[in-house]
Amino acid sequence: MGDVVVSVSAAPREAVEANLANLRRIPFFNGLQDEMLLAIAGKLKREHYAKDDIVYEQGGMGIALYLIESGQVAVVARANGEEKVLSYLGPGSFFGEMALLLGERRSATVRVTADADLLVLYRSDLDALLVSYPSIALLFSRVLSRRLSFTEHRPVLMKAHNIVVVIGGAADLLGESLARQTGGRVLILRLEGAHYANSVNGNASGMVDVIDAPLGLSGSGLAELLSTHVDRYDFILMYFVPRLTEVKMKALELADVTVHIGAPSAAWKQILAARTHWIVSDAPGEMDPLARRLARKQVGLALSSGSARGIAHIGVLKVLRENGIPIDILAGTSAGALFGGLFAAGLSIDEITAFALLLHKKSSLRGGLWDFQFPPRSGLIKGDRTVNFIKQFLGDKRI
Repeated sequence: MGDVVVSVSAAPREAVEANLANLRRIPFFNGLQDEMLLAIAGKLKREHYAKDDIVYEQGGMGIALYLIESGQVAVVARANGEEKVLSYLGPGSFFGEMALLLGERRSATVRVTADADLLVLYRSDLDALLVSYPSIALLFSRVLSRRLSFTEHRPVLMKAHNIVVVIGGAADLLGESLARQTGGRVLILRLEGAHYANSVNGNASGMVDVIDAPLGLSGSGLAELLSTHVDRYDFILMYFVPRLTEVKMKALELADVTVHIGAPSAAWKQILAARTHWIVSDAPGEMDPLARRLARKQVGLALSSGSARGIAHIGVLKVLRENGIPIDILAGTSAGALFGGLFAAGLSIDEITAFALLLHKKSSLRGGLWDFQFPPRSGLIKGDRTVNFIKQFLGDKRI
């Protein structure tokens, strides 16, 4: 199977001029004379791809190379049944030239991650250009040399959830938290217009850009708007209140994840069910953990077993808390699970310490938590006393 071909048309004069302007912005074409650039621009075809479209599949024959005018794509290699993301490419980048020039099969699949407009140069058009301008071959040989210097052992890139729908509020707090914790560039795109302007205010820190969507913006217009910003910002938060419109449906389609702040209505639960979504409490302090989750920068802590070591875990938790180091995910076994569970339930260090001081007494055979069952059925110890003791500290929390 070769490249996926979508409907294209020959470039009119206006399109050629637009292509020429785009080529001048791409470092790949730096140093080429205007005559040569104009010849290349005249051969380019513009193709539009929606999010999740496949531009071409790994293993197919290369029939074209692609320049990204707007949007974003992921280059994905598949081996041993697993996929590995090699890179994410945005406006000004190009791909597909290696298989085209070497006459080999595609070494990776290219998937669209944000609606994209691509400028495509097909093999037949490239061959015609090489006849008229042989020096273009030198340009491509340099590119091939650089690309071939990379190995398949380069690290996997974990893409953050960088296009996010935020429903219900707190987009400004989330945006500032993302910028503060990641050092990244954040854009808040308000889809409600001026009527809801007070719901998301421009932040005082200057770390986040806030813009209003144009009045009457359509779904296709939103895709185009996002494609112009996706490579300029690390995170784009599309904010709106839970009132459904055509452009909001498009926003849900384009987003990597949808975050609903507060409990959604039954209708919105149904809308969100078919999409990747998170429902987050509107309680104070929830935005920082949410930002780390979006950025894939969560902090995890694993606690081991052992009675003495289990007591020592309290000191570890105390030091982390005193130094402002957040803990997003806890794992533990035996004593580690016990003390980790108390911490996850929201108990203070003093409360966990008080719990630990009771364990010596509670572990004695006389007056302790031992509730033997005779004759043994599923086990020698029922465990009811232990469960009830722990419930005194956890209450109804599900841990």
